[in-house]
Amino acid sequence: MENLKSNLAALPTKMVDGRQYLSYQAVTDTVAAFLFPHSRADQMEADAYQRVLETADTLCRELGYREVVKLTPPDVTLSDMGLYWAVEPESPPQLDTQPEPVVIHAGPGRVEMLKEGQLLDARLSQLGLDEVTRQHFKIPVTASDSVIDLMHRAVASAWPNDYRGIWHDLLGMCIAGGKDNGLNERLFTVIIHGLGKRLYWRFKAQLQQDNSGSPFLYISLADEATVADRQMFPLGHVVMTPGAAALGVDFVASNVTLEKNKRKQP
Repeated sequence: MENLKSNLAALPTKMVDGRQYLSYQAVTDTVAAFLFPHSRADQMEADAYQRVLETADTLCRELGYREVVKLTPPDVTLSDMGLYWAVEPESPPQLDTQPEPVVIHAGPGRVEMLKEGQLLDARLSQLGLDEVTRQHFKIPVTASDSVIDLMHRAVASAWPNDYRGIWHDLLGMCIAGGKDNGLNERLFTVIIHGLGKRLYWRFKAQLQQDNSGSPFLYISLADEATVADRQMFPLGHVVMTPGAAALGVDFVASNVTLEKNKRKQP
């Protein structure tokens, strides 16, 4: 096992805020290839895969990695998003207490206001999905018209779907893996029942910036036209106050309305 431990120690690591991280998937693949060199990870028996996970857990802890955490933007790029083994954070040095400097706070930013419930996503909050989003990402996440419509149809089907479950699966699979198109775009697949014979749905996650420069994640169908193709200008991440949400109005302009306005332009 010392050779395997050396292999794990040689894997590339990532530093985020002074803490070292090791890719969970890279560790699992390395252990599986060492223990079962002639078997594919996706074709292993349950007992063999359990041995891989237990061995990885033991060796990672011996190397100083104490927990498995989820890294998402803005801490890492979209292409590096996923599960990581993390070393135990060092205790901050004890310093002589000094008077805290006077700091002028200009007010919370968009992300903080979303976390505190002072702002709500104009689409997802109406479906009760704000808390699910915060469980997965540190930055705001919004969805396209087509994704919202897809969830509506899945929930209205005979299959026992609910919005929170579908959104949880979407964000979970976005983090778990897929095909990366550069640093800020990822394609991934989610199984959704209740939509006819089709089970596998392809989605696209894009890391974008709002007009203040703050990052947000935009999730659409993989074959959906880009925002620029469908709208006169990108709306970015649309938010509303709880008071506006209480009115029960969809404040995001629909594609039909945008297309009519576009035709009216000289």
